[in-house]
Order: sequence, then C-alpha cells, then structure tokens
Amino acid sequence: MPELQSESAPAIQAFFQWKVKPSIRRTGCTGSDNMVGSAYISQADLQDYLTTERIKTLLQELFHNTSQSPPSAERVRNYNLRPFAILLAVGYGRMICHFDEHRELQDKSLPFPAEPGNFPKISTHNLFQAFRKEQWQFCAVPLEYDMRDDLADDYILPITAKEEISGGGSAILYKITIDETYNKLKPASDAHKAARSRNHNTFALKTYRTPDAKKYFENERSAFGKLRYGERPPDNIIEYYGSFVRRGTYNIILEYADRGTLEDYMKNTPEPKTVIDIRSFWGNFLASMGGLVHIHGTPTIHEPASDEPNTFLGWHHDIDPSNILVVSKGHDSPYDCDFKIADLGLAHFKRYIYPRTNATDSDRYGMSAYGAPETFRSAALEKRHLLVPQSADIWSMGCVYSEVATWVTEGSAKLLEYRCRRQKEIAKKLGVARLEEDRFHHGWKILETVDEIHDEIKRNSRRCDLITPYVIERLVKGMVQPDPQNRGAAQFLLETSSEILEDAKRKREEAVPSGSAPNPDRTISDSGINAREKSTGNFKDTDLCTKRAYGVSTCKCTKAKSNKPTSHNVFLIDNGESMGPHRKKLEKVVELLATLTQPYDPDGLDLYFSTASDKLRPNTPEKFLKYVRERPAHGRPDFRQRFAKIIEDYQSRFGKNNHWARLRHPNSTPSKGPRPLSLYVLTNGVWDPKCTLIIEVERLVASLQEYKYPNKYVGIQFIRFGNDRDGKKRLKTLDDRLGLPLDVIDTTSAAGNVWKMLLGAVNDWYDYDGDPDDDNDDD
Repeated sequence: MPELQSESAPAIQAFFQWKVKPSIRRTGCTGSDNMVGSAYISQADLQDYLTTERIKTLLQELFHNTSQSPPSAERVRNYNLRPFAILLAVGYGRMICHFDEHRELQDKSLPFPAEPGNFPKISTHNLFQAFRKEQWQFCAVPLEYDMRDDLADDYILPITAKEEISGGGSAILYKITIDETYNKLKPASDAHKAARSRNHNTFALKTYRTPDAKKYFENERSAFGKLRYGERPPDNIIEYYGSFVRRGTYNIILEYADRGTLEDYMKNTPEPKTVIDIRSFWGNFLASMGGLVHIHGTPTIHEPASDEPNTFLGWHHDIDPSNILVVSKGHDSPYDCDFKIADLGLAHFKRYIYPRTNATDSDRYGMSAYGAPETFRSAALEKRHLLVPQSADIWSMGCVYSEVATWVTEGSAKLLEYRCRRQKEIAKKLGVARLEEDRFHHGWKILETVDEIHDEIKRNSRRCDLITPYVIERLVKGMVQPDPQNRGAAQFLLETSSEILEDAKRKREEAVPSGSAPNPDRTISDSGINAREKSTGNFKDTDLCTKRAYGVSTCKCTKAKSNKPTSHNVFLIDNGESMGPHRKKLEKVVELLATLTQPYDPDGLDLYFSTASDKLRPNTPEKFLKYVRERPAHGRPDFRQRFAKIIEDYQSRFGKNNHWARLRHPNSTPSKGPRPLSLYVLTNGVWDPKCTLIIEVERLVASLQEYKYPNKYVGIQFIRFGNDRDGKKRLKTLDDRLGLPLDVIDTTSAAGNVWKMLLGAVNDWYDYDGDPDDDNDDD
C-alpha cells in the first residue's frame, strides 16, 4: 500500500490553502432543482495555479526518499492535471503514477460516475468513493451549443446566478448567468457577436416540472430543431442553445430577453411619440412576422421539397403578447429591439409531402384569448382536438398587432381599456353581468369593440405617425378575418409590412412645403410633433394630400422633386449646463428639424455643439438624435467662439472660383461659391454676459453685400428654450434691433410654430409670426 503524502510539505500545504481561497471557489448548480451553491474550481484557475514549475516541486515533495520514478511535470500537466489535483486533495498524490499508466483514468475521461477499470485499490478504505466525492469540484460541466446531456445530481453546472422570471403553467423560467470560461453555448458563427454583447453570459433556463414535462420538453426541443437552418434559428425566433435532463426535471437553455415579454414591454415602456421612435419600433416589431413565416414553412408548390432545408409545415398554436419576447440591440433607445416568437411547447410540425400535404392539423388547446374562431371550444367540445389551418396563427398575430397599434397610438391605459371593453361586450352578448373571459370574436363574428378601436386608432394617430393607421388598414383587417381562407399568408403579410415601412419613408421624403402654405399653427407638443389628428374617419392614401406628413402637401401630382431645396443646413446646439432642464424638448425639436431637412441637403447636415470644437456629419436623423443624446449638458461654453467659427468657415468660401470674373464684371452676381446657408441655433440664450454675436453678424452681412448675395441667402434661426429674461432679451436684440441692410436673423420659441423654426429666417411670410418675446416656453 502506498504511504499517504506528507501534508506538511510546503508545496502541498500551499495547494490546500489555495484550494479553499474564496476568490478561487466559484458556485454552481447541483441537484434535481439546479440550486446554486455548490463550490467548484474552474479549469482555467487550476491551469493557472498548477504550472509546470509548481508541478515539478509537488512531484519532488511527493516522491522524496522513494524509489518510484514519477511522470514528468509536462506529462502531468498535459494529460492528468485534474486527476493529479484530486489525488492531492484526497491525500494520495503518489497514485499519479498509476493514473499515468492507464488511459481510461486520465483527464479526458473525467468525471467518473462509476468506478472505471484499473482504478487503484487500497486496503484501508474505498479510494474510489473519496476520489468520486472530491472530483466534482474540479469537473464542472461545460455548457456547449446544442448539448443534450442526461446529468446525475452530482454534476456541477457552471451557473453562477439564477433568478426566477416567471412561473406557473407547465414550466418555470429563470434568468441565469454562466461562468464565461465554461460558456460554449453560442455557435461558432455567432462567437464574434457574442463577445461584443453585454449579456453574452446571460441566458434563460426553462424548466419543465409537471407530469407532462417530458412531452412538452421533447416537443419544444424538436420544434427548435426543425426551425434551425444551419447552426442557428431565424432572427425572429428566440434562440435555442441546448438542453439537459436531470432527475425529474427537463431543462432548455434559451436566449435571454432582457426587456421581457411584449406584455411586459407595453406595460413598462411609454408609447413612441416621435417620428424616429415610431419608425424604429414598427420596423423592428413588424419583422416578428418573419418568425411565423419560418414556422409555417414555405415549400414550393411546383415540385417536391423533400431535399430542402425547410420541409415541414408548422403551427405555433399559442401566439399572444406573453409569447413574444423583446431583446435589446444594445442601443439607448427603448424602441430599438428585436421582437422574437417564443414558447414552442405547443408547436407542432408535419412533413411536407408534395402534393398531398394539407395545411390543416389538430390544434393543441392554445390561444384562448387570442385564438381564432375555429379554435374556440364550447363545453361540449372542451376535450376534443379540432382540425385547424395555419391561418389560426395569423388571426392570433393579428390580435397582437391590434393591441400593439392601440398601445402605440394612446399608451398602456388605452390598451387596458380595450381589453375591458372586449370583456364587457362578450358579457353583454352572453347576458351575464361580469365575465373574465377575453376574446376578439363572438362566435364567427368580430367584436364591435375591435372595429371601434381600429377606427379610433386611425382617427387619433399622431400626425407624425405614417405607419400605425396603415398597419390597421393593410395588415390587421386582413388578419382578423372570421373566415380562415380570407386571412393573408405569413409571407404575404411580411412583404406588406415592408411596403408600409417603405411608403412611410417615401411620404416623409415628400413632406416639403409646396403649393399652398403649411399650417401656420403647427407646434411641437409633448405628445409628439403635434396633438393627435382628429380626421374625418375615412383613411385613404389620397387623404395624404391634405392631412399627413407634417401638414404639408404630398400629392403625387406635385412636382416636389424638381423643387428640392439646395441650401446647406447647419445646426449649432447649446449643450451648456443651463440647457440641462430643456433636454427632453431639445431632443424633440432636433429630431423634427433633422427629419425635415436631412433629405434635402445633398452634402448632409453639419452638427456642432457649444462645448466641443469638432464637426459631426450624421447622415440619418437617427444618428443625429443619437449624437445629441450622447452630449450631456455641462459647463459654460464660449458660445461666441463656436458661432464665429461656423460663420467664418462659410464666409471663406465666398467668391471662390469666380474672383477674376468679378474683376472683369464688378456688377455681376456670383456664379459659384457656397450654397445658401440655413443655420439653426438651439439655445436658451444664457451665455457669458459679454457674448452678443453682434460683430459676427455685422461682418457676415457686410460680406454678403460685398459679393452681391441677395437678402435671405443666409438665414440664422435662433430657437429659444426656456424663458430666461436675459436670454430672451439677447436674442430679441439680434432679431429686431441691429438695423442691418440684410435681414439674416430670426428668433422663435421652441414651443412655437414649427414652420417658423424651419423657414422663419429665410421667408418673410414665416418671419412675421408674432413677437417671440410673448412666447411662453415653460418646460
């Protein structure tokens, strides 16, 4: 029998002290309930500690004064690192010679759930039992992509944190954090994206525990497998990474949705109120139809599809706001998210066999509130399977779209009202006082409440919203059709969604003043670009001529493209400390002005801030607003220096390329030089007391006259925030009291007329629009 190792040897003693350090011992999950609390030492930490030199020292101490010849330190490190650590921990480090002689005992074979062949025996006690008990702390299970492990209770999963998200039903959902050194869950194609993600070690763990757990678990795992194309599922289906079974529980590892369910999202997120936010939200949300396209399958109708990747027709059977998950894209905007279909526990698929496959199959008792009329069960049919088409999912998705459009238009309070009104109508039709049941139909008819809400959405949508009313008119109305055959297919609806978004983009680009003057009373309100539009009710494309797109004509008959402005648009934003209270309103104003001006400036918009000398050139309104949000209000800037730099840069281009022509023809107007300038200065006027900008303006006017530029060739529009007395006085002086031969300055309140902000400095019709000193701009 080999002697026990000398515990007092310095290197062995240091190993025991290192092994119990709190900084080394991580906590993972064991047992059928996967509770966090079992300590383990990571492979990476063990490798860092047991270097070749340290192993040499340990071997010298173990085999001092013995006739045995130990394996080399390099061999121990390469083939028996964990067995060596375990043997040291149980006091039999000298047994490493025996392990080195038998491949089945080496590192790659760990852990040992049962005693392997050639395991060494000793007469005093059961060495394997001691080894087996000690091994788990060195053998945490790597979590690998597409894993399908059946684990004993002793296996430690490197799940370092676990928090219940939701329970009830057939499964419990947890948010888990995985030890990064054991996280191999992302496929190789996603590795570079995973490394950049701030949640790349955070996942969702779905644990089935009910008597039907195995059935639901295997059904969901099978569904994810059928949807996978290559190494990953479609973008708009929640990602599946692997699964494991542990005595009595069935577990699926999924992508973590940091914004929760769509139901949570609509409850906790204010509705989008600006052009950019509305466009961002709908662009992301409507893409969720792509997930349903993949579930339903799109086999060719002309030839067999047995060799194609997607050869299954699928049914989700449980689409509702709680089964659409919301995942942030990592940006600041709450509307820049991915919306992904989840919960495939009731989903099922059948193979497409040309030409016999019929797109109907038995339902799975899902979709109660959002279920189509053909899935509704009376008491007599409660236990029977019903044959339903795939379009039952389309109805359910249409109901979700209907509620989302309600939320976008008037917020979560209106959504709650919508649900209450549906319940009341059903109760009334059934002749009962109160009913908790919720549906969108009664029998084979759509509830009157649903049609009423849709009409309200079209009447009450914001003027800046060129998407939501069309979602109702072109999508929802075709999805919530009582007759299943009249509902659009998922692929058609996805294409229609793209058309709606493209149409909205085109209408915004056409929204320039042409023909009759815009509404002079248009203002920016706290609910968006204006208060909600109260239209007559009939929503048609032709109504856009007078009602949509910021209140300006967008008739196709108008030749707006030939009249696009060619001015150079520059923005100077005061982000000094005194502008802090006005940030919310500032963002709304810059978003509107950037949206209106960006399509018509060929060179892009120039953006300056009062606290920085750099010039930015965002090429989209979204980037423009992003830059503004990234520059906080701070300090007391030298506003005059920033303003002078912009003016001097512009003046430096006067007369370029036509200097000799002007000498030959002194009275000629310039044929070249800078384009007309529109400079938008967003400020509260609270600058250094010595800062007036008068000298810079006088020099600009003198240069314009010297080079014979006409009046209004340059327009400087000061947009005032707040009601600081000195600030208002300073701006009013610039606007009205300089007495210069050319009028280049206009001032208006940020709470005033939108078109005066846009055109007041270059158009006399807008310039004369009341006294800005009278504007009340309390934030």
